[in-house]
Amino acid sequence: MKRPSGGDSSAPAKCFRCGQAGHRIHECTSNEKKCFKCGKGGHLAAECRLKTVTCFNCGEVGHISPQCPKPKRENQSGGKVFALSGSETSADDRLIRGTLW
Repeated sequence: MKRPSGGDSSAPAKCFRCGQAGHRIHECTSNEKKCFKCGKGGHLAAECRLKTVTCFNCGEVGHISPQCPKPKRENQSGGKVFALSGSETSADDRLIRGTLW
């Protein structure tokens, strides 16, 4: 079963109760709450206390960048955002308007 939501994701639906692919929670026949993040019973993934963090410095899972054992990456340039108010713009046929969610 594929997700009917937008996009062309080919990943099958995953049940949030048992963690198995191919069905959703409302179709699940399992009575046991089993977290598919940590594998333990008694709670669901949304309630899981297991923290999965990713380091922005090295990209590895399990720690954050201030605790990263690898050297800090140099020359990291941050992204830039430009915004204009209506009074700062001019009419142009080539202008593309819209809102990005």
